[in-house]
Amino acid sequence: MQPGFRQLKQRINMRYHLHPLSASETKAYIERRLRVAGATQPIFTEDAIKEIYRRSKGVPRLINILCDNSLLSGYALEKRLVNHELIKEAAEDLKLGRSFSKRWLWVLMAMCAIGMVLLAIKFRQTAPLLDVYHKLLEGLRHVGGFAKEGSEYLSQLLKKGIYQF
Repeated sequence: MQPGFRQLKQRINMRYHLHPLSASETKAYIERRLRVAGATQPIFTEDAIKEIYRRSKGVPRLINILCDNSLLSGYALEKRLVNHELIKEAAEDLKLGRSFSKRWLWVLMAMCAIGMVLLAIKFRQTAPLLDVYHKLLEGLRHVGGFAKEGSEYLSQLLKKGIYQF
């Protein structure tokens, strides 16, 4: 804890650090808390529990806050079950972003790989053209006058990386 929390530290007898829960532990945690509170039937849908895990990343304090806020919203809307939409709404109110799923990571990696392949194909196709232009420039350098100025201009373009042919 930070030095500014000295009084708070003096009031706390025991400290314990909880690690984030897994998806199955999150579900069991929510169900246990509801049973202790007296629930006899499910209150959260399966999708809602999955959304709680995604948004809280398994952090028990965030799980509690999300459940509390979504239960309150469900009560106000006279819902018998809390669905994933109520969880999303509560998470947005709390500024809890959606975690980046592994599926999107694979999609992003696949898109990067495809882009790299397309770039490799493009540069492989333009490489012979660059050889031709370099030979053309060498030929123009041997010719004097206007052609020499033109070859310097083309040479500058190639050095700057402008390959718009």
